[in-house]
Amino acid sequence: MVNSSILSPRTWTQHTTCEKTTQHNSNLTFTILTTTTTNTTTTTHHDYHYKTSCTQYYE
Repeated sequence: MVNSSILSPRTWTQHTTCEKTTQHNSNLTFTILTTTTTNTTTTTHHDYHYKTSCTQYYE
């Protein structure tokens, strides 16, 4: 039995999950924090109304 993954190139599918909360931030700063690891990028946005955390991963 031949492993097909060896014969064909790896196809990566991007997935994005986001969580938004209604946490109020007292200051009016807007910050983007991005953490990158292998095939995973996590981006957190802070503004004065919402805190949104998005995670992108590939598989």
